[in-house]
Amino acid sequence: MRSSIALWVRADWRMRRASLLALTLLAGLSFAVVATALAGARRTATSFARLRATTLAYDHGVAIDAPGSNPGGGSGYDDATVGRIERLPQVAAVGEIVSYVAAVPNTDWELSLNVPVGGVIGSQIQRDRIIRGRMPEAHSDVEVAVNEAAVRRTGVDVGGTLTLATLTPQQRIQLVGGDAHALDHGLRGPQLRVRVVGVLRGVTDVVGRSDPALVASPHFDISYRGKIAYSSRLLLVRRARGFTPAEFHDAVNNTVSGARLGVFDASDEDKPARRTIDTLGRGLVVFALVAGGVSMLALNQAVLRHVVGSNPAHPALVALGLTRAQRVRAAVTTVVPAGAGGALVAVVASYVASSLMPIGLARRVEPDPGLRMDWAVAGLAALGVVVIIVGEALVAALSTTRASRVRTRLSHGSVGRVSHLTAAMTATGASPAVATGLRLAFDRRPPSLPVRSTIVGVGAAFAVVVAALTFTSSLDRLESSPHRWGYGWDLMLDTGNDGKKQLLQTLVADRDLDGVSVFEANFTYMGQPGGPQGVRAYGLGARQGSIGYSLLSGLQPVGPDEAVIGPDLAHRFRLGVGDVTEVATCPCSGDPTTTSMTRVRVVGTALFPEDDNGNFNNSVGFSDVGFHRHVGQAETTRIAVSVAPGRDPQVVASDLGKRFPGQLSQYSYPARPGEVESLAGLRSFPRALAALAGLLAVAALGNMLVATRQRRRRELATLRSLGFTPHDTRGSVIWQSVFVTVVAGSIGLAGGVLGGTAVWLAATHGIGVATDAHRPVASITSSVVAALVVAIALGFAIGSRIAVTSVAESLSDE
Repeated sequence: MRSSIALWVRADWRMRRASLLALTLLAGLSFAVVATALAGARRTATSFARLRATTLAYDHGVAIDAPGSNPGGGSGYDDATVGRIERLPQVAAVGEIVSYVAAVPNTDWELSLNVPVGGVIGSQIQRDRIIRGRMPEAHSDVEVAVNEAAVRRTGVDVGGTLTLATLTPQQRIQLVGGDAHALDHGLRGPQLRVRVVGVLRGVTDVVGRSDPALVASPHFDISYRGKIAYSSRLLLVRRARGFTPAEFHDAVNNTVSGARLGVFDASDEDKPARRTIDTLGRGLVVFALVAGGVSMLALNQAVLRHVVGSNPAHPALVALGLTRAQRVRAAVTTVVPAGAGGALVAVVASYVASSLMPIGLARRVEPDPGLRMDWAVAGLAALGVVVIIVGEALVAALSTTRASRVRTRLSHGSVGRVSHLTAAMTATGASPAVATGLRLAFDRRPPSLPVRSTIVGVGAAFAVVVAALTFTSSLDRLESSPHRWGYGWDLMLDTGNDGKKQLLQTLVADRDLDGVSVFEANFTYMGQPGGPQGVRAYGLGARQGSIGYSLLSGLQPVGPDEAVIGPDLAHRFRLGVGDVTEVATCPCSGDPTTTSMTRVRVVGTALFPEDDNGNFNNSVGFSDVGFHRHVGQAETTRIAVSVAPGRDPQVVASDLGKRFPGQLSQYSYPARPGEVESLAGLRSFPRALAALAGLLAVAALGNMLVATRQRRRRELATLRSLGFTPHDTRGSVIWQSVFVTVVAGSIGLAGGVLGGTAVWLAATHGIGVATDAHRPVASITSSVVAALVVAIALGFAIGSRIAVTSVAESLSDE
């Protein structure tokens, strides 16, 4: 008996080797897509950590000198203090870097010229990746390496030359002190002509909005210290193992006496990139799940057809005395080569496709791009191919060997259950084609059709498409709307206290502007149970028009004891509109132990613009009188303006730049927060996911219609023998396709809107932007129409094939 089974199986392999090969490729390639996405998700999740490890990225930065930052006292730590910080047990590696100020002549933007001191930077810490070229020679003053942002901004790559203008140390102190005449005679520092020898990419170049930067050799600092102004000297620190960030901060605070210049954490700078990469990783998992659904659906139909193809041999096997269990085992064995071959194809193809991963921002972050084998995912994919093919073959074989029972039931008049919807539609006098299409769509009678699985598949696909449209539309609106990042104005002009009054008068009289306001920034203290806490504070005093904060709720502050707060601050301090909190009152000493506090009412929540690469979403905003009462002197003063309706903002900005040279720069324009830039890197991903979901919907719907042609051909042929025309037959299949699509689409539409909104809220929560989702009614409507068009086209194509099949052929024994 076993030899009979073996002979039949081998004969089946020979006769249907093309079908077996097709099944092998289908299983292998479809699961290769799943494995590639899952492995890409794992690779994406670890890419940033591997980049930091590869580049020896710093954990903390300590400002040790900032000329002009404290005109009333010292601006830096002495050598003894710096030495104590460097010798802290919490420090594993530390290097000093000096940031000089440079600019390309005849431009309104600056470059940061970073110069390492000593040989630690670039070897033991902060070893940026060299994308092309090399690092500057150690004793050269004319060679620099640049980051990719500098290449984009200047247009100069390896081998090119840059001319740079610089400030004198005295000019910088004048600028920081608010001297409006500091640049009357231009930048008076030495003019540099440097040669670009390399292009770098470090951690800071992939976190949010990267600023153009140059890296010179340590010898540059020896040659130009005291001649060219620098903005800061920093210690970059890698924290020793076993110590927490809080312990490092406490150690530095205990080492420093008097005024503190500040300690910053790389983890805060890294948040935009980490958040985007995390979203990409989750998205790839979703992509893998959707691809897995497509694969299982396609394999289910393919395996079913392959197993059902052995039906003609079953009467002979029964005649030879094979039991049902033996026939089931033989039918399953026919697909074993497809399972084994598909597993091998999935592993090999996923390894070849691994060069496509990761995607988006994670691809820029990835320190080791190229082919990579993820053995855990490859093994899971191989096992999945075998289990699914064999499992589906087993189910199909069990169903096939019960075919005689089905025919027996049919011969005794068992017709199954007619749906109430079909009965109601028939009672209304619907045409035979509509009623038949409805019956094909929803009646549960043998031979059954995969209607429920099709509704699930098409509904899920529709939900993914609608969610992707919601996410993409919300992203488009966010990118094009500065007020959603905290900007309630179009431009800002730099000014000092000396020229502020005259500039305000000139701008108020400008007919191209419909709003003029003084914008001030500094820090203040808010009262909490543990003592006053420092927060970023802003002031807006309108001189014309209605320039204000970007409100999320409530009203603009007007009185001296009214304020708006950022959503993070509201959450952290548990404050809402109408609540009262304590804020410092001037004269402001800058010392929390001697600061007087007074009550301030929260009248609204608002977004604030990004400043110094930080989202000050935890800030407080006052009117101008409130700012002077609770903050005092401004660290930064600018004039915010809004362009009148009908005026071209670019033309107005150009005119203001000519009239007020030196007061309009790159910092005058609304700058997208770094996390918005990172979020924009996800734009292509929802589209790819939507395309895959569309494939799922077409595959699911097409499989159901093909099953209708195979399993209901006798029923449709009987109707034709009773007077059904080919047009009616084709119309029935079209209506079947439309009814299923409408039901699935209705379910998917609601799920997609809710899912897309939830994903958008999760992606934008806490990054300092408006988080409400945009629902693109026109795009969603277009997708509904497109789905119906595809449903009609599929129904027409398959219905036409049924309609041209002869009645005699359709009624022949299956």
